[in-house]
Amino acid sequence: SRLPHPRDEVRLAARAALTGMLGKTKNLFLPALQMEKSLEEEVSAAFKVRAQGAYKLILESASKHMTHATAEEVLLEYADQDPRFALQVVASRLADPNPDMRRVASRLLQSLASKESLQQEAKREVRGLLQHPDPAVRVSSLDTLRTSQLEVSQVLEVLNSLCEMLKDVDARVRAAAVKTIVSIVRKTGARSLDIFVAVAECLQDEMEIVRGAAVEGLPSLMGRFDKYGFTITTLVNGISHQKAEVRAAHQAALAGCAKSGDAHAIARLTERLSSKWPDHVRMSAASSLALLAPPRSELDEGIVDSLVQLAFGDVSPQLHSSLVNTLATLGQGSSYVVPIVSAVAKKLEDRAARDRAIEALGTFPQARGKKSVIQAVSEHICSSSSAQAILKVASPGDAHAIQMLTQRLANESSKARWAVVQAFRLISTPEVLAEIVGSVSPHLSSGRPEVREAAVGVLAHIAPKGEPVVVHAVSCLLENRDEHIRHDGVKALKSLVEKNDHKSIALIIPRLKSPSSDVRKAATSAIKQLASKGDVHTILQLGSLLEHPESMVRKSAMVAMLSISEPGDPTATAVILKLLTHDLYEVRLLALNGLKTAVRPGDRDIEHHVGPLLQDGEVRVRQAARQVLDALGSAGVSGGVDVVARSVAARPATSSRSALAAASRGTRSSVSSAAASAPEIIDLS
Repeated sequence: SRLPHPRDEVRLAARAALTGMLGKTKNLFLPALQMEKSLEEEVSAAFKVRAQGAYKLILESASKHMTHATAEEVLLEYADQDPRFALQVVASRLADPNPDMRRVASRLLQSLASKESLQQEAKREVRGLLQHPDPAVRVSSLDTLRTSQLEVSQVLEVLNSLCEMLKDVDARVRAAAVKTIVSIVRKTGARSLDIFVAVAECLQDEMEIVRGAAVEGLPSLMGRFDKYGFTITTLVNGISHQKAEVRAAHQAALAGCAKSGDAHAIARLTERLSSKWPDHVRMSAASSLALLAPPRSELDEGIVDSLVQLAFGDVSPQLHSSLVNTLATLGQGSSYVVPIVSAVAKKLEDRAARDRAIEALGTFPQARGKKSVIQAVSEHICSSSSAQAILKVASPGDAHAIQMLTQRLANESSKARWAVVQAFRLISTPEVLAEIVGSVSPHLSSGRPEVREAAVGVLAHIAPKGEPVVVHAVSCLLENRDEHIRHDGVKALKSLVEKNDHKSIALIIPRLKSPSSDVRKAATSAIKQLASKGDVHTILQLGSLLEHPESMVRKSAMVAMLSISEPGDPTATAVILKLLTHDLYEVRLLALNGLKTAVRPGDRDIEHHVGPLLQDGEVRVRQAARQVLDALGSAGVSGGVDVVARSVAARPATSSRSALAAASRGTRSSVSSAAASAPEIIDLS
């Protein structure tokens, strides 16, 4: 009774007394004896009990306190004196209401059963307790039996008894029976298909603890039987059960029992993907397939296609979600991800499945950025809504995505090309703008107008208007030999550049210097499109080319300037009037021809600038001056003389007479030469 005493010294003294050690170490325990006066008498009594050989009394008393280490030590000490009685006493404690007592009893039974002299007795005691009315005793007995050594002749008998316990009313007993069966089969190598079937039936148990024990134990039983196909089929059949928890248990057991890539299991599961099975069966089969996928690309592509077709067919949202999860699980292996994503990407062309396919593509994070995956998705982008798919497999600015989308710009389908334009908009970033422009630019000069239009569409969507790199790329089209491409270039600039964007216009004006008249004409058209009437900045830029050494450049600049000037425009007029005194007569002639368009009739201020040119040394200049004056409303020869007179009046008197005479000769010459074959005058109309 002192063995569980709260004070250490008392417990130690009691143990020493019971084990005969007190006499040898009396001084050590003297303080305890002094504190517990009654203990001295009990110690003396204990010596008398030992002397009388009353070991059973000591064993029984110690068993009442064996949850305490001191009592356990005393019990083990006396067990050798009467081992059979010790075994009975300890076994009786398996029915104790205290779970700690049952736990210690089970452990002590295992210790006692390890003694060769007690093995048979221990087994009989334990097996006798398997039918005890208390479930806790039955569980403890099973735990003890699980660690015991059985003779070969007893194994099947014990296993059959344990199989009967799989039907016990208590779930804890059933679970413990499963674990004990598995343990005995492992240790003895027993082979019985009936045992496997009995444990497999526990997968349908209503209690999770039992199903879990069966799931954990069945893989250990698989290698013990020759009929592998039968056992796998048994597990596959279980995924057709009505209860979800039972299906889950069979799936878990199948994953543990079947080998990775097992052809038999995969074939049986594939059969359950057909429409004749309800959704819950097909979902279980699909998820089991994912668990059994082989480690390399050994899975039949037909199975992948079947899963994809089923997932995006006319199925419930729950089945669709389950199948997509299965595909995502399969896709975790790098060998499967490309064929799976390719199969899903094909559904982008199916209007009914498109949205689900886009969402599903996001479940393959390991595929993101892979060139082959991006290629598979880009090949099936066929509408503006499907363009979103590119972001599921590529990050904005991805180089592979830029490359693959660029190739798709030449697609025959207009919807596909427009979808690619939208996809470019989604992946474009300022950092890769130049890269995209460089990739798309070759399509700007494609022989197919629809491809050129798509390329322009890309540029319009990825950059703000007037972006220099874009304007430069498109303005290069003005130099193309193909008239249609030049025309499309002008048209594209109009859509890509804001009106009066002087930076963009400055990139085009240098093309007026081209030796090709077609290029200059295209540049002129572009300038006319981009500059407003009266745009002072552009007029001055063009005016700087009017003195260019090349006559065709000067003419092109004049045409371009006049195209953005209204008659009487002060800036354009001032630029032209400045040229009337130029040393080159070709420049003066160009200026006069320009004035015919630039001036308003009746503008008398212009007459003072033009009048002196009626006496120019070059006949074509004089003729052009006359035409300008006519356009201003000056009447006939007399009018011409009056103009000269007014313009010369401001000059020194010493030269007025000769100027008037020259003007008279010039006007008469112009009239008399009307019928003659005069040199051609540049027509700027």
